[in-house]
Amino acid sequence: MSYDIKAKEPGRNYFEPIDYIPAMAKNPSLRFVMVTDKTDEIVTVNQQSGFVAKMRQAGLRIPQYFVAATDDYHHGVTSYTQLVAAGCILGKSDAEIATAVETLDKRALEFNEQRRKEIAALGKKAIASRPSSDHGPAPAAPTAPAASRSRTAGKPI
Repeated sequence: MSYDIKAKEPGRNYFEPIDYIPAMAKNPSLRFVMVTDKTDEIVTVNQQSGFVAKMRQAGLRIPQYFVAATDDYHHGVTSYTQLVAAGCILGKSDAEIATAVETLDKRALEFNEQRRKEIAALGKKAIASRPSSDHGPAPAAPTAPAASRSRTAGKPI
C-alpha cells in the first residue's frame, strides 16, 4: 500500500500511531481508550490489540472495550466511542464506562436481531403475496369509497 505522506491537506497525511507512543508516554495526563470490534475488516483486532499492548509496555493505561459494530465492515464504532468519550469527560471510571459500553452493546445487538427478524418477515410476506404466474395477475388493491376520501385528495397540501 502506498501513502502520500506529504499531502497538501494535513488531514490526509499518513502517520503510524505506534511511532508516537514514546511521545505519548511522556504525558501521563493523557487518557487513552480503544474501542474494538473483533471482526473489524478495516483495522483488524490484531492491529488494535498490538497497539494496546505496545501502549501498556510503555507504561500507559489503556482499556480496550470490545463491541459488535453493525456495519458491513464492522468498523463503525462511533456510537460506542462517543459513549466512552462522554464517560471520560464526566470523570467516570474504566469500570463504569465498561458497564455502559456493555449495556449499549447488548441493546444494539437486541435491536439488530429484532430488525433482522422484521426484515426476514417482510421478505417472506412479500414473497407470499406475489402472484403466481399460473393464476394470472393479482387482484387490484381495494380503494376507499369516494365519501371516505380526504377533502384534499388530489390537491397539493
